[in-house]
Amino acid sequence: MLRRKGSTRKACGTGLSLSGPLWDTVREVIHRFNELGMRALNPRWAGGRPRRISAEDEAFLVATATTRPEKLGRLFTHWSLRKLVDHLADNPVRIVRIGRERARQLLAAHEITFHRTKTWKESPDPQRETKLARIEQVVAEHPDRTFAFDEFGPPPCAPTPGAGWAPARHPQRLPANYHKLAGVRYFHGCYSVAEDRLCQQQ
Repeated sequence: MLRRKGSTRKACGTGLSLSGPLWDTVREVIHRFNELGMRALNPRWAGGRPRRISAEDEAFLVATATTRPEKLGRLFTHWSLRKLVDHLADNPVRIVRIGRERARQLLAAHEITFHRTKTWKESPDPQRETKLARIEQVVAEHPDRTFAFDEFGPPPCAPTPGAGWAPARHPQRLPANYHKLAGVRYFHGCYSVAEDRLCQQQ
């Protein structure tokens, strides 16, 4: 406003008791006001340091975390944050340098959380990984034509142990299994991936 009234820059600084770095800031504001007008009074400052991880790096992080480590040549069964960050920083595909906390935040943003895996018997089939990769590809690309079949049986029908009072050293005994006088039954199940529906037949 003082400049608009015809005051010199030196007079503006003297009237506002400005000197040193503060006067340099005023000078910068004056130049921006002369260039942009009233828009210079509402600068859009960018908060924080520039983003150091790209969208492609973020997608690679998510893809790696959801891939079994053994498929990527790692000799362990699941990723920890430390192992995941170390792998991202040293792999032949794409180098991504990221901290553990930032990796956790990005995974949470993509709704990727840590789960306890269920155990199962490993298949001795030498083509196991190839077949599993084919199954994952079909489920991802053709879910409307994917069905899973399985056979279950015979259903176990065994006594369930409980608790009760009995003489010392003489607990009540239960048979380990029942006699199946009427034979056994098998269940056959079919799961439709597209419809998310499970059918069964006995």
